[in-house]
Amino acid sequence: MSFTSVHALDTIVFQDGVNGYNGTRDNTIYEDRATNSNGGQDLIFTGTTASSIRRALLQFDVSQIPAGSTIQSVELLLELDLSGPQASNQQIHSLHRLSREWGEGTADSSNPDPPSSPNPGGLGAPARDGDATWNQAKYNQVDWDTAGGDFIAVPSATFTINRYNSAAPPDNIYTFGSEASPDIVGDVQAWVDDPTTNFGWIFIGDESGSRNARRFYSREATSGTRPRLNITYEIPQTAVSPGLWSLYK
Repeated sequence: MSFTSVHALDTIVFQDGVNGYNGTRDNTIYEDRATNSNGGQDLIFTGTTASSIRRALLQFDVSQIPAGSTIQSVELLLELDLSGPQASNQQIHSLHRLSREWGEGTADSSNPDPPSSPNPGGLGAPARDGDATWNQAKYNQVDWDTAGGDFIAVPSATFTINRYNSAAPPDNIYTFGSEASPDIVGDVQAWVDDPTTNFGWIFIGDESGSRNARRFYSREATSGTRPRLNITYEIPQTAVSPGLWSLYK
């Protein structure tokens, strides 16, 4: 009996609150407040303030994708919530694959503990054990090898983001696809092939100027769009007999 090898494509959405998924982690690290974190707030930050850098950390649990699958395309969706006074249109942002495990704790600058004057996230809040900070992948536990995060220097994706547009909210939703940045397919493929290497990405804004920081909704958001990862993959090939071939047509 002869057999025919068949395959099929499937697309899966990874976004907290969708189809029972709850596997996103995100956080912000602060150059000038190296013991602060912000894993519990509904916002993440990139870019620069008047004198300091903010970087966002993102990770998606992609373990629902069957082992042996081949990743075909990847789309990352983020919603911009605010931009700094000197932010301009078409400013470069990049995703870099992280090379070390990091922590997302409950530090929340909108509800800091110990209490202090609440801020909109730009300063972070005192880190708790295990939180990612500028100097430590996990506060009081593990240092980064390099302050500001351990990541692959060559970006997996590079794209432009405009100023926040209060007049046209849809313009603040950005979808970054693998058609323009194919290396993000390689990142996800590596995580499917070896889940122990999935440390996610560090999201870096324009760090060449000042006061161009941007604020995006995080996985805790209730009013905005939470980070979303769409992945299309080819399931492992299966050999079927001619009698079953009609089921795959």
